[in-house]
Amino acid sequence: MKMSLSIRLSVAIRIVLCGLVLALGLHVYSSPAAAQTTATDPGQQEKVQRFLELVEDPQVRSWLLNAKSSAETTTPAGVVEKPVSYAGFATTFRAHVGQLIVGLQAFPAETSKAAAILQNEIDTSIRARPILFVLAFVAAGLTAQWCFWWLSAGWRAWIASLRVLTVREKLIAISVRLLWAICSIMAFALGSIGFFLALEWPPLIREIIIGYLFAVVIFRLARASFDFLLAPPGSGGFANAERFRVVPVADQSAAHWTKRLSYIVGWYAFGSITVYLLHALGVAGPSRHVAAYALGIVLLILGIEAIWNRPEAMPPIGETTRFGRIGMRARNWLWSVYFVSLWLLWVVGMMKPFWIAVVAAALPGAIALTRASVDNLLRNNIVETGTDPVSPINVDIQTGIALPAATDVSAGSQTLPEGTVIANPDTEAVVVVQSKPGVISVMVERGIRATLIVGAILFLADVLEINLTGITEQDSAARRLMRGALSAGIILLVIDLVWNIVKVLIDRKLGETELAHAHGSERERRRARIRTLLPILKNVLMILFVAVAIMMALSALGVEIAPLIAGAGVVGVAIGFGAQTVVKDIISGMFYLLDDAFRVGEYISSGSYKGTVESFSLRSVKLRHHRGAIYIVPFSELGAVQNLSRDWVVEKLTVTVGYDTDVDKARKIIKKIGQELLADPELAPITIEPLKMQGIDSMGDSGLILRMKFTTIPGEQFTLKRRALMRINQAFHDNNIKPAFPTVQVAGGEGTSNIAAAAQQALAKHNEAMAANV
Repeated sequence: MKMSLSIRLSVAIRIVLCGLVLALGLHVYSSPAAAQTTATDPGQQEKVQRFLELVEDPQVRSWLLNAKSSAETTTPAGVVEKPVSYAGFATTFRAHVGQLIVGLQAFPAETSKAAAILQNEIDTSIRARPILFVLAFVAAGLTAQWCFWWLSAGWRAWIASLRVLTVREKLIAISVRLLWAICSIMAFALGSIGFFLALEWPPLIREIIIGYLFAVVIFRLARASFDFLLAPPGSGGFANAERFRVVPVADQSAAHWTKRLSYIVGWYAFGSITVYLLHALGVAGPSRHVAAYALGIVLLILGIEAIWNRPEAMPPIGETTRFGRIGMRARNWLWSVYFVSLWLLWVVGMMKPFWIAVVAAALPGAIALTRASVDNLLRNNIVETGTDPVSPINVDIQTGIALPAATDVSAGSQTLPEGTVIANPDTEAVVVVQSKPGVISVMVERGIRATLIVGAILFLADVLEINLTGITEQDSAARRLMRGALSAGIILLVIDLVWNIVKVLIDRKLGETELAHAHGSERERRRARIRTLLPILKNVLMILFVAVAIMMALSALGVEIAPLIAGAGVVGVAIGFGAQTVVKDIISGMFYLLDDAFRVGEYISSGSYKGTVESFSLRSVKLRHHRGAIYIVPFSELGAVQNLSRDWVVEKLTVTVGYDTDVDKARKIIKKIGQELLADPELAPITIEPLKMQGIDSMGDSGLILRMKFTTIPGEQFTLKRRALMRINQAFHDNNIKPAFPTVQVAGGEGTSNIAAAAQQALAKHNEAMAANV
C-alpha cells in the first residue's frame, strides 16, 4: 500500500528536526568562542592601543611579512594528519571532562561575579533592570505589527480571494503572501529595534538589550517563516491560509510543527545570546560551556516533546494507516535515543561523528520536503466536474480544496491528492488531479536536491578537514578514497540532474503523441514515428548516462579508466563472437527502424507471428495477438514483414445469387447501401471509399458470384464488413433477390418406368416356371 503524502512529509519534518535541534545547540556552544569581549576595562583598552601602534610600526610589519614568507616555504603543501589513537582520544576526553568539572565547580562564583559587574553597570547608568527595557521595546514592536495588520486588512482580503489552481496562480498568491509576512516582520523590527537604536545606551546595557531584542526578532521571524511554509489554519489572520501551504501536510501536523519549531529556534536565539553575554561579562570558558550544555538540555527536551506529542498522520481517502500505535511508539523511542546520543556526542566533544550523524539524518528529510514542496507548487490542479456523486466530500471548485462533510465550502481543509473523486454540495462529482511534472519542476527539484547534497558534501569535507581540490603526498589512502568518493558523488548528482531533465522532455513528448489526429495525416504519421523511436532513444541515453557516470566516478576515485576502456573493448569483441545472435538481433532491429518497417500500434504479420506492436527493446519486438497472447520476437527472426496498418486497407467480399437475378438491380441496391453506410456518423470517419459492386466475378455451379469492395482505414475493415453484409442480406430479401445455394435433383422419364414394370413381370413369370418344373 502506498504511503500517503502527509505520512511521508511528517516523517521528513521529524528528520529535519533531528538536525535542527542540536545543531543549533552546538552553535550556542561554539559561537561565544569567537565573540569579542566588550571593552569595559580601561587597562584592556590601553593594551589594545599599544598593539595597534606596534602593528603600524614599519619594522614590526616587515618582520611579520618575512616570518610569513619563511613559514610558507617551510610548511608542506598539505597538513600531515596526526595518527588517531585510542590513548590520545582518552586523554582528550579526560581533559574535556576535567574542564567541565572545573567549570561546574566555578559556575556559582563566575555567575556571582558576572551579576556583580552587571549590577554595577545598572547602578551607574540606567538604574533599572534591562529586562524591563526589553519588554517595553517588544511591546512597542508588537504595537507596530498590530498597526500594520490593521492597515493591511484590504491587502489580506485580496490575498484570501486569490485562486490557487494553476502554477502561475499559486506562485503569485504565495509570493504576495510572503511579501506581506516580510512587511509584518519589518514592522515589528522597526517598532522594537529601531526605537531602541534611536536612544543612547551604556555599552554593556546596549549589548544586553539589543541581544535579547534580536532573539525576539529571530523568534518572530521563525514563526513567520514556518507560517509561510506550513500555513496552519488561521495563520497570519487568513481564514483560508491552508490554500497557500508550500509544504503539503495535514492541518494538525502544520499547527504542531509550526509551534514546536518556532519554540526551538526561539530558545536557540535566547541561549546563543545568553552565552555570548556571559562571555561579555567575564565568565570563564569552562563555566560558559556548562551553561551552553544546560541550554542544550532544554533544546533536547523540546525536541523529544515535539516527537512524542506530534499528531498521527492521516491516511488518504479510502486507505488505512500503515503504522499502528505500537510502531509509532517504537519510532518515538528511536528518535529520543537519537537525540540523546547527539547531545552526548556534543558534550564529550566528538564533533566529527556529531556532524556526520546530523547530516545523515537531516539531508534525506530536507530532500523529501523539497520534492514535496516543488511538486505542490509547480503542478496545475485540474478540476473536472461530472454528474454522479461518489464520496460524501465537499469541495470548493474555485480553490480546489477538499472539505469534510457538513463543512462550509468557503473554508478549505486540505488539498486533494491526485486523482481523488469527490462530490460537492450540489451533488456534482469532481475529480481533482495534478498535471505531470514539467521541465521547470524537475530542474528546480533536482537542482535544489543537488545543491543540498553538494552543500552537505562540502560541509562534511570541511568538518573532516578534507581538501577536495588538491592531492598531497602526505594524504593517506583512506583520505584520498574519501576525497574521491565525495567528488564522485558530485559528478553523479550532475549526471542525475541532466538525465532527469532529458527523461522529462522525452516523457512530455510521448504524452503529446497521445492526442488523436486524423488518420493518414502528417501529424498522425509523425506521432506514430515518435512513439516508436523515443522509447528506444530513452533506453540508449540511459545506458549512455550510466556508462559515463561510472567512468567519471571511477576517474574521481583515482582509477585509471583508459586501461578499463581498452579492456572493455577486448571483452566486447569476445562477447560479440560469443553472442552473435544477440548482435544480429540488435543490428537487424536498427535496420528495421531505419526502414520504418513498423511502428508502435501497428498490426504486422511475419511468418507464424502476427499481432499489434506494443513496444521495442534493443533486440526484440513485442507483439500482442488479437486474441490476447503476446509474442516476443527477436528482430533476426522476423524476416519479411507484412504491415497491415499502413495508410489504408481494401476489403473485397463476394455474394452468390441465382442465375435469374437482375444484376443491374443488384448493383444499384449495393451502391445505395454503400452511400447509406458512408452517411452513418459512426462509420463515416473510418471509410475512405464506400461500398460498390465491381460486377460478376464468375459463374459458379449454383449461381452468379458478385464481387464488391470498399476501402477503410487499417484495422476498421471488419466493422464495416459486418454492417455491410447485414444490410445486403436485408435489402436482397426485401427486393426478392434470392441467394444461390447448391442443390441435388434426381429425375427420370415415363418409358423407363414401363420397362422396369415389364421386367418385374417377366421376372415373376420366370420364377413361377422354375417352381413348376421342380
